[in-house]
Amino acid sequence: MKYSTKKFDKEGFCQKLVNFLDKAEGIGRETKFVQRKSRISGLVFLKTMIFGFMEDPQASLTDLARQSYTLGVVVNPQAIHERINRYAVEFMKCMFLHAFEQFKNK
Repeated sequence: MKYSTKKFDKEGFCQKLVNFLDKAEGIGRETKFVQRKSRISGLVFLKTMIFGFMEDPQASLTDLARQSYTLGVVVNPQAIHERINRYAVEFMKCMFLHAFEQFKNK
């Protein structure tokens, strides 16, 4: 296996991460995941899913609601459940594709 001797560019990575997260609201609207003002915005949903499943790959709806609370958004597990629909699938798919593009090695 070949290893890169390139030094990790922390500032570049942080800027890419900010750019990635900045796209969440726009992509949320484009995919119709966000259709009106709600406590569960595209960015909150994205962070809830990422951080919730990073913490526990078997996270329950209650765990995800607790994760959204740590992000400053109080919702119950049913609210999370209601947001997991075809629009959420399309939103997350687009966000993952955007992540692959944003963080690929150039």
